Amino acid sequence: MRNQLKLSIALASLLAVVAACSDNTTELPHYKITEDTVKGSIKRTVEVELSARTDEATLQALAKEIHGLSDANVERTFIGYRLANDKNQGYWATTHYNPNLEVQILGESASDYEKIKNTASPSGEVIGSWMANWGYEYKMTAYNKDGKTYIQSVYSDGTSSDKVYEQSQSDKGIKLQDEGGKERAEYYIINQKGELEFWSENGNYYTAPKS
Repeated sequence: MRNQLKLSIALASLLAVVAACSDNTTELPHYKITEDTVKGSIKRTVEVELSARTDEATLQALAKEIHGLSDANVERTFIGYRLANDKNQGYWATTHYNPNLEVQILGESASDYEKIKNTASPSGEVIGSWMANWGYEYKMTAYNKDGKTYIQSVYSDGTSSDKVYEQSQSDKGIKLQDEGGKERAEYYIINQKGELEFWSENGNYYTAPKS
């Protein structure tokens, strides 16, 4: 009986240790380092492509792993993260050793992004829906209602706006342009892939993927 009791205590202790180790283990998302440069002993700059959005705790663990991949003795390490297949050129997040680790999520977190993306469509005939990332992230939905065409924009704070657009057909796809866009020579094109292209007199400067 005593031996069984000791064995039970030992087994419980072992399971506790395993559970503790498991709690401290953060599963890292798939990532690819696209650039890694060192400037003397001053700074190391790393560009990273992330497979998906994640949270602050995971970014901290990821930063520690990437920081440890180099033997360079530098004062500061700057790590910038872009999302795979995101046509926006800005960083989604940064983890800078400056010299202490500083984590900053510049775009929307995974949960906030899904909240915006899953916002209910406006009433009417939906033409298309897209997740735009132009300085900030928001959802755009084009729809027809009562003989007019609108674009609804939904933002992370829960606010939204609906603007009237003139719809026409062009050789590039469906063209949407509001009154202000006519003055600035700016408009949207829904291309053959269903993406939303942002156009100005200088050409197509951004494309939002389908939601």
